[in-house]
Order: sequence, then structure tokens, then C-alpha cells
Amino acid sequence: MKNCTETTEKMEEGILRWVINQICQKYFAGSCREMASVFGLPLGTVERVLEAEKTRAGVAVFEQAMKYCMANHISMDDLLRQFQNKQSEGE
Repeated sequence: MKNCTETTEKMEEGILRWVINQICQKYFAGSCREMASVFGLPLGTVERVLEAEKTRAGVAVFEQAMKYCMANHISMDDLLRQFQNKQSEGE
């Protein structure tokens, strides 16, 4: 079974996959299985999104990630700021 780190290190990340991966790492200890269970989604769906952002399932996983953040008072602004900083460092 893959964990979130193994999955996302393979390819350059876009914002959707990066945010989902950060949520997985910070709030689910890198466990795709646990995150999929909490989100009510099949494990394979979460893994596919982390492997290739441009999947149809990406929006469903991202939506569940946003709902999780809202329900748990996790700031999306902070996550997006981190992504922006990461992008600036790469320029």
C-alpha cells in the first residue's frame, strides 16, 4: 500500500494535489487509507488523485478535503500561502 508521500514524490505537483497531500501529511500522518476512510471515498480514488491530478475524481477528493478543513477549522488560507511560497522558491 502506498502512503501519500510515496505517491506525490513521483511527479511535479499542482495546487489541487499539493493541498490534498498536505492535508494527508499533516492531519492523517501520511495515511491515504485513513484519509479515504474519513472522506468516505475508496482508497484507490484518493491514490489516483495523488498520482495524477487531472483525474475526474480529483474534484471529489478536493471537495471532501475542503469539507474536512471547514469542519475542523483548518485554514485554507494558510495552506494556499504555503503553496504560493513553495512556488516562489522554485522560480
